[in-house]
Amino acid sequence: MSRRTASRRGFTLIESIVALTLAAAGFAAIYQLYAGSANAERAATEMVFVSRLADTILSDPAIDPEGVSQGYRWRLEASPSPAQTGLDTLTLVILTPAGREVQVVTERVSPTRQESAS
Repeated sequence: MSRRTASRRGFTLIESIVALTLAAAGFAAIYQLYAGSANAERAATEMVFVSRLADTILSDPAIDPEGVSQGYRWRLEASPSPAQTGLDTLTLVILTPAGREVQVVTERVSPTRQESAS
């Protein structure tokens, strides 16, 4: 009987392989969570920069219709509002360094209407 109990000490090879496989799967899941959160943080930082850039571009009436800032390309188009309200529809398209395209559409008082009001 002592021979049988002596052979049952420790883990079998199969038990060890199963334990290592489970540990590897756990580490892979944790790595995927980390990589996903890093990508989300990068995208959030990019969107903060895009929103600040859009605010700067749209607040300057004399800005060039196309340009580049820190790798972000933009194109600004102005057209009369279809509702004939004296407003211009501004369409700003920003292309990020990662290739994402962000479009902002807003309206502002037409410069010709502002000049006639002065």
